[in-house]
Amino acid sequence: MFTNGTGQAASDLHVQVDLFANVSLVQNAPGCATPTISKLPPFGFLFTAADVVWPTRCVDPGESVTLQFFSDCGPPQCSGPGIQTYYWTLSGTELPCSNIDGDYWCDSADNDDDGDGYWDADETAKGSVVLNASSTPEHCDGADNDADTVLDEAPALSGRATPDPLCDPGADPDGDTILNAADPDDDNDSFTDANERYMSTDELDDCPTSSAHDAWPPDFNKSTRVDVIDALFFGSPILSGEYDRRFDLNGNGVVNIIDVLVLAPFMMQSCSNP
Repeated sequence: MFTNGTGQAASDLHVQVDLFANVSLVQNAPGCATPTISKLPPFGFLFTAADVVWPTRCVDPGESVTLQFFSDCGPPQCSGPGIQTYYWTLSGTELPCSNIDGDYWCDSADNDDDGDGYWDADETAKGSVVLNASSTPEHCDGADNDADTVLDEAPALSGRATPDPLCDPGADPDGDTILNAADPDDDNDSFTDANERYMSTDELDDCPTSSAHDAWPPDFNKSTRVDVIDALFFGSPILSGEYDRRFDLNGNGVVNIIDVLVLAPFMMQSCSNP
């Protein structure tokens, strides 16, 4: 049951839910015409949100509606989708919740509050600001990416000093005799520096020095080994419908099966860091 607690008559109800297959209206608000129900964003036959829209602002303060969500499985495998959050709008655009980036999700349920493509957890771990789209994880590019006035800081728990000695144009992190200034892949891990900056991995090291050092792009859990556990990490960005640069291995602006295929050649490979 969803109750309008905005203090004003509402026309739309937005519900964020665990994966579900279908939704139906069980009980409408008193005196309201039948609403239109949309499921989104789609992932095959599954969805993560529902929009319920009435022709007029007919759901008065304190009135409730009841919806039923159906998952793609039943007991004993699963008990049905859980409600993450819901909110009402008064005209289709006014959100009675904090929504920094103006996307579908309220900040309380948004993995990327500022809409810069880097999920909040990743930004927090790498020292950028989750509520500022102009603050992104720092990289070796001569710019103040995280907007903290310090340039080219070494990645968190990489064991390197700041300014990063491996970031010098004359450095040669991978020992291939091609200096940084002319080397498109400074750490020789098969992902270009530009691609690693886009994903927010360490473009100057090909293997994590700790479980918090995000260095090797296909090694999502930073275990120094790529296996099925890493492949499972694709579930969150693909199923949620929220874009996450960290899993966009080919850097095309979409996380999908193509990125899983990019991961495939690295399966069961390991790296080491002296």
